[in-house]
Amino acid sequence: SLMLSQSGSLLRILVAWCFVHACLCANVYYIRTQPYGSRDGSSWDNAGNLDLLRTFTGYSNNSGTVIYIRADEGSYYTPSTINLSGGGSVGNRLRIQGVDVNMQPAFATFNGTRHAFIPPTDPEVVTNVTGWGGEKLFDLRCSSVEFSYLRFNDHGLVFAFYTSGIKDVLFDHIDVFNVKSFIDQESGVNITDITIQHVTGLGFSKKFIRFQGYSHNFLLDDVVANSARQAYDNFSGGFVLDENAYGGIVRNCWFLNGHDTQNDNPSAYWNADGFSSERGNHDVHFINCLSSGWTDGGHDHKGENMTFCNCVSWDNKRNYRLWGRSTVFSNSSSYFPRNRGGCCGQTHVFLADYARLTMQGGTLQHYGTVTRGVYLEDYSVLTLAGVVEQYAQGARADGYPYMVSTAQLIRTNATKGDDIPYCATQIPSDSSSSVTVMTSSSSTSASVLSSSMSSSITSSTSLSATDALSSSSSSSSSLSSSSSSLSSSSSSSSSSSSSSSGTSASTTRLPSTTSNPVVNNG
Repeated sequence: SLMLSQSGSLLRILVAWCFVHACLCANVYYIRTQPYGSRDGSSWDNAGNLDLLRTFTGYSNNSGTVIYIRADEGSYYTPSTINLSGGGSVGNRLRIQGVDVNMQPAFATFNGTRHAFIPPTDPEVVTNVTGWGGEKLFDLRCSSVEFSYLRFNDHGLVFAFYTSGIKDVLFDHIDVFNVKSFIDQESGVNITDITIQHVTGLGFSKKFIRFQGYSHNFLLDDVVANSARQAYDNFSGGFVLDENAYGGIVRNCWFLNGHDTQNDNPSAYWNADGFSSERGNHDVHFINCLSSGWTDGGHDHKGENMTFCNCVSWDNKRNYRLWGRSTVFSNSSSYFPRNRGGCCGQTHVFLADYARLTMQGGTLQHYGTVTRGVYLEDYSVLTLAGVVEQYAQGARADGYPYMVSTAQLIRTNATKGDDIPYCATQIPSDSSSSVTVMTSSSSTSASVLSSSMSSSITSSTSLSATDALSSSSSSSSSLSSSSSSLSSSSSSSSSSSSSSSGTSASTTRLPSTTSNPVVNNG
């Protein structure tokens, strides 16, 4: 009887194991460019096509479903919107990932309907995208979902959030080429715990990433996007906060070369900002970020409690355009502002009425007589604490500041502010565990944008963007000129999208050469 009892127990364990194993297997689905076999997605031989993606995500039911999209058989044409529902649960997400036949990560390519784009070799050339169109690809209606190793070419909006309450979403290793926007949400929609990491983009004309409503607890890490001067959608932006979005970290991110001519009006104020926020936004921390080549602000912030750590703004009309009363910089710098058109002058730092900025460490540098070092409006206060000011070739020794009588410019020799919160690239203590887990590895191609880079920029000679990321760099160049080589690498990946490899997106995003140094008399 003992033997029978033991056999029965073993049998029950075996049956239970088989049941669990079968359930786990049932939660894996396969998609190919064409359907095969039974089309139920149970294997590569019975794969569904992209039309079944919506169906497979609906099966997820908080069970940790994985959907593999075959990347090495060609691209997927997506002329219409795909609604995604279902989702997973925290710690057990629905996962949608590109892989090759051997189940190794590889970029699955989605081609849309937007007008084709050939990136100019000259980073200053403007492309009119009026009427280019493009569909909205994903209407995301589910929480606890992650997207990885996906490439998107020629779309209008790639990911749209139209439903409040969505949380715990990860975008990881994504390539984007020629879109209107990458991630956007409807006004008033609230989403939380969003992580966007290892993303590269080339060619966008509206908002690459925007959060609004009361969306919060977001992290951007290693995102590099070059608008490539796609213009005439007006109010272009790299990373945009609207309405009341708050509470996030943006680190190791580059946004480049946005253009807005206000419909070719030479007397209007030309917009387009690399990073921006509005008055209802607050508590956002920028770490190791760069903005270059925008027709308005590299950073244009009306929000409160913004901190900047080891950031660089370069070659924008107003490198930092600030309106809040509680902005602090640590070892963050401004180089060579440039006005590409429209009214109003170029400057390192613009402070609106009542704005307050404390800069601790960092550098302000320009040549010539056009640039004003700072532009201070009514009752604004700028404190330069230990900031290196380098003005040459005809520039006034004091930087030629513009100040109304009620503004204050305070210069001190205080030491740099390494004690500013978040400058150690830490996750906020109130962040969800999902975000903490998603960012446990912060190694990135842009992670060495630091004070050592800032202090090394002392001349106007040509420098590749790859060299600029090295802590041993000792010369400068227009980082906007990097778009030519970035363009060629991204456009070639677009044209060869029928085959993909499993390499990380970050291995191809940075240019290896530059062609055109800055031509700037200011």
